[in-house]
Amino acid sequence: MRTSLFTKYLLPLLTVILFAVQAYTQSPTSKVDSLRHCLSKDLTSESRLKILLELGNKYQSRNLDSAYLYAKTALTLGEEENLQDSLLVHVHNLLGRTYTKKGKFDQAITHFISGMKQAEALEDKALYIKLLINMGVVHFRLGDIDKWEETCLESIRLIEESASAGAFPKKILYLSSIYNNLAIIYEHKKDTVKIMEYYDKALTYSIANNDKRNISLILNNIGNIQLGQGKMNEAYTNIHNSLQIRRAQDDTKGMAQNYDNLGRYFLRLSQLDSAEFYFQKGIAASKITGDLTDHINLQQGLIKVYEAKGQFERALQEQKLHETLNDSLYNLRMVMEIAEMEYSYDFEKEQAANKLELEKKRFNTYLIISLIFFLTVLVAMGSIFYLKLQKRTVERERETLSLSLDYKNKEMVTKALYQYKKQELIHRVIQQLKDLSEQMEAGQVSTIQKVIKNLEQGTKDETWAEFELLFNETHQDFYKTLEQKFPNLTPNEKRLCAFVKLNMTSKEISSLTGQSVRSINVARTRLRKKLQLTNMETSLADFFAAV
Repeated sequence: MRTSLFTKYLLPLLTVILFAVQAYTQSPTSKVDSLRHCLSKDLTSESRLKILLELGNKYQSRNLDSAYLYAKTALTLGEEENLQDSLLVHVHNLLGRTYTKKGKFDQAITHFISGMKQAEALEDKALYIKLLINMGVVHFRLGDIDKWEETCLESIRLIEESASAGAFPKKILYLSSIYNNLAIIYEHKKDTVKIMEYYDKALTYSIANNDKRNISLILNNIGNIQLGQGKMNEAYTNIHNSLQIRRAQDDTKGMAQNYDNLGRYFLRLSQLDSAEFYFQKGIAASKITGDLTDHINLQQGLIKVYEAKGQFERALQEQKLHETLNDSLYNLRMVMEIAEMEYSYDFEKEQAANKLELEKKRFNTYLIISLIFFLTVLVAMGSIFYLKLQKRTVERERETLSLSLDYKNKEMVTKALYQYKKQELIHRVIQQLKDLSEQMEAGQVSTIQKVIKNLEQGTKDETWAEFELLFNETHQDFYKTLEQKFPNLTPNEKRLCAFVKLNMTSKEISSLTGQSVRSINVARTRLRKKLQLTNMETSLADFFAAV
């Protein structure tokens, strides 16, 4: 790598950054817990929306399912309150970024476009540009590098235009991100000179803004380039330094990308066990965040490791999984839908400008064919067609709502079962560690106890809280109706009602709650008595289907 801003200033700067991160960064977990606690208080809709938005952003780099849950709840709240300010634009941006990381690009584009329209209406140029930059990332994930470059250059033009008018205070923050994107673009175009030129600019703006997140991103990207150039020592130093910053910031997604580069680093050195270790570690991190693209890249590295080890059967298994994930991410139908949405948005303004002229042409056409008989026939036919179309639309909407409800119900059951099994596994490991500590010397016990303490702190059972939040979103009036009709139900009985509402069997409920099937059946019998269904043939599932 040529002598540049990196070699002159990076090492001393990095030392300062790492110290600052370790000394002053508030624990992400405590911050999230504090925000979640605030939600239980009596707040205005705007304050609640702000907290949901902040929680969604906090979970962006930790767990995409949780980020989606908070963002979706914020969107529902904003729409119910008919908010038209920038808060709702930020919610659309958060949902767009979440869907992008989950590989659901059609839904990401939908939210970015909605946010851009609202930002335009609010005349908020900074928000509009932020959404435009994020939409460029979707083009990149779809492999359209030229479109991404076009988006970046347009963003720079809009920033400079606004900054010259004194209306863009976040110029430095935005430009650091855009120049980093341009460096990645020219990496794909294999233009080494341009790559380093743009990384220099990106790092300059990141340092000026004290943007630790972007500095770690740039370091990892530089390390990636150096791997390709065979500069192994420099590559390892930059990737490792990036990883330290991201660990301090609890950036799970960023760490997954660092692990990918470290896996490729050790693969090139033929240290296959180390390479496998980092690829597996990266896959575990990508599963936590739910990022399909990172998962696919790491899977590809793992395949190469198994091939190099001569473990061809395992390589074939990983290849099949890789192809399944890749097919899910790059679906042709999805790309066509995105192209159609973008086309519609690009020409929306032009259509609006021509609306008056089009209405005049229609008026002239009506004059030519304005004989009363034909007009009457046309109106009658139009009415019949409209009624049929409306009926068909209503039927399709009902089918869509039904399918959506079934999907959400299955999603809730699956997520709840997964969370329980995960917690059950952690508790089992804790117990095994406790048993092991009894057989160890006193000097070693403290180390084991620290591990147990960390695991116990990580087993805060958020399963029911997130389950109930998603359940209330899908079945909004269910608990309210239960409270009105049956005010004497206990919390456990209400929870059983929710499970039955989702058509869960006693065995499934047993797996989720840890109770025996017999205990669940006894609880069902008691619940029937409270609901006055003892001498009736109506099942609990049929009863709750009508609630």
